[in-house]
Formats: sequence, structure tokens, C-alpha cells
Amino acid sequence: MIVGLDAVAIEQLRQHGFLPAAEVARLGGQAQSELAPGWMTLMEEALPLAAERAQPPVSDFRVGAVALGEVQSEHGAPALYLGANLEVEGLPLNASVHAEQAASAHAWSRGERGVLAVAASAPPCGHCRQFLCELGDPSELAIFVPGEGQRPLADLLPAAFGPSQLGVSTHWMKTPYVDPGKGAGAEAAARAIAAASFAPYTGVRAAVVLMLADGSWVGGASIESVAYNPSLGPMAMALSQLALRFPGQRADSIASAVLVEAAGRISHREASEQVLRAVAPSISLTCRPLAD
Repeated sequence: MIVGLDAVAIEQLRQHGFLPAAEVARLGGQAQSELAPGWMTLMEEALPLAAERAQPPVSDFRVGAVALGEVQSEHGAPALYLGANLEVEGLPLNASVHAEQAASAHAWSRGERGVLAVAASAPPCGHCRQFLCELGDPSELAIFVPGEGQRPLADLLPAAFGPSQLGVSTHWMKTPYVDPGKGAGAEAAARAIAAASFAPYTGVRAAVVLMLADGSWVGGASIESVAYNPSLGPMAMALSQLALRFPGQRADSIASAVLVEAAGRISHREASEQVLRAVAPSISLTCRPLAD
């Protein structure tokens, strides 16, 4: 029987932005089914903690999301990953990261290869429904909104336009994210992450690593969407990871920033520099090529 989040689990979520599968199992979240009702309870209770990470200077509308990873056989339970919306003051709205994007990218960055469900504190917008449909089969991904219950994404996005329409046979979470470890230098880390980025439409693999004043770092990869506009750029993902993994840390803690990208038909450099100027104007972006 699921008991809900206790003080230990809440502290884990607040400090690290995710709840490991072992903790979900400890709370009574072991189940043989692919989507146990108790997991929805934990996701709902975690939503306010996710919304605490929101940075919405433009809309003042805080959105939290929680992604439920795949069941880990050794624990009989999945892990939970927080996500929150992030906006950049002074920049157009398309510089934003939506909470559902943040949660699923967060799960991917911690090794998940798919998610069973996504909970959100508000119904997913069309932008997020499109982004989420590219996690896998929309009929198998559950969407949960408190007070509305759960339903498959396919009900929210019928006749979806997916990667197969452009000849792509895989989904972005199936590409393993490479975390080179916290001891790696910024450029080495960016190269490893860029190699794992998902860029089937432009061919331009790219990653950003933000080094923090205390010597730690966060990274973000390019995640392209078949609908193009919901794509998540490497700088946007890196800033989202900063908000989710380091509570209380803001962009003024960035000490340096590195972009590594392959040559191709597009470049993330100008967009990344624009966002970096907005959030950390004293920091210059170092750009390096990614050789194939």
C-alpha cells in the first residue's frame, strides 16, 4: 500500500529533483502492473515540489511536472523526476522551457530510456503534447492532471504527426544520454553530451555545459522535434537542468559556458549567446566544433 511522500522523500526531491526507484519501493510503491495507482499518488504529491523550481518572470504562472520512469526490475518500481517551466526575461516566449519538456529531459539525463507517465499541475498545452508524443507510442504514455484523472496521450493528441512522417524510426529517449561524470572538464563533458543529442532533422548534434562557481556543472543536449517548434535547444535544457538539479542556484552562479556543435545547416550559437546574455551578461560563450 502506497503511503505517500514522507519527510525523507520530500527532502530528496527538494535537494536533488528526483526520487530514486528504491525510494518509491520503500514507500510501498512496488507493483507488478505497468502503471500502479499508487505511483499517481506520489506524482500528485510531488507536483508542488516541482512547481517550486519554476522560473516564470514573464507569465508569473508556475507549472510543475513529474515524469515517471520505467520500472526498474531490481526494485519493482520506477523513479520520479521533477520538471518546471522556465522563462527568460526580455526574450521572446519561444525561449521558454515547458514543465513537461523539463521533466522528460530530466529523466533522460539521468539514464531513463522512456517514461510511463507524465503528471502536470495544469493540462498540457499543444506544444507539450507534440513534444511528449515523440517519447514513444502516444497510446502507451499516460498523462495525469490532478482533478482530471489519467488518460493516454493519444486521447489528447489524436492523429498525431510523428517522426515516422519524416522517415525517422526512433524516438529521442531511446538515444542514451552520456553523463561523463562530474570530474570531466567543461569541453570534454559537452562533447560527450553532444554525441548523444537527438538531431535527426538537421544533423547538427550540439550540447551546452554550464560550469558553476563551486566547480560543479550541468549540461544540456539538443532534442529536435519532428514539428520543429517544440525542439529543445542545448542552452535551454542546460538552464532547465540548473533549476532542477541545484535548488536555489540561479544563473548568476554560472562561471563559464561552453557550446560544442557539429557543422551543418543550422547553428545553435546565436540563440545560445542570446539566452546567455539575458541570464548571465558577464559570461561569454566559448564555442567549439564537434568533429564527426
